[in-house]
Amino acid sequence: MTIGSRAHFLAVSLLHLICVCYPCTCPYKHPQTAVCGADWALLGTVQSSQNITGDDGKAKHKYEIYIIKVIKDKTSKLKHKSVTPVITPLDDCAVNIQKDSRSIFTGSFDGLGYATMTKCDWHEDYTEVPKCQRRNLFKKFYQKNCGCIVCLPGECPTDSTPHCVMRSSDDCDNKHSHCALYSGCNKCSWRRCLSYYDCQDSQEPVSIQDFVL
Repeated sequence: MTIGSRAHFLAVSLLHLICVCYPCTCPYKHPQTAVCGADWALLGTVQSSQNITGDDGKAKHKYEIYIIKVIKDKTSKLKHKSVTPVITPLDDCAVNIQKDSRSIFTGSFDGLGYATMTKCDWHEDYTEVPKCQRRNLFKKFYQKNCGCIVCLPGECPTDSTPHCVMRSSDDCDNKHSHCALYSGCNKCSWRRCLSYYDCQDSQEPVSIQDFVL
């Protein structure tokens, strides 16, 4: 084996090890963070799906999603009561969704304008989305307050950036609150639904170690 071929072999082997050793990992996100960071968000139903080869030559999976309600769309291309293709990778970051599943979907647009989503984007079966979270989505309380950062203890800005701190690692803040900006004072505070307090009453006490994901 020549020096050149040996170097090529080592490079390919190293790349293989990187792919094997570093699966898709996603940071914890409050739904408000997910919606604010997304290019698009919608309520829809999966009508069909198939494996495809993308324009970049990579194997991918395409979902055909019937749009019930557009929640966010930076391009204004998505329309109510229409079908849109959504592309997901065929790797550890793939999104696996059953046909006829009615869900909240979020994602990005790629350089060619195609809607895409990965495991790190927020998608959830609509039956698991409580009333408070639905209100925050459809009344756009998440989008109206994208100037606020939602953060875990120890990960919040140390400067004057307005933010809300997650008080627990359970789903109460996630499903029953949004972080709202106070007009004129550059501060944010939690706005909680009444269901938040019912959620808290049903939870066991948590410690700071519970924030380690």
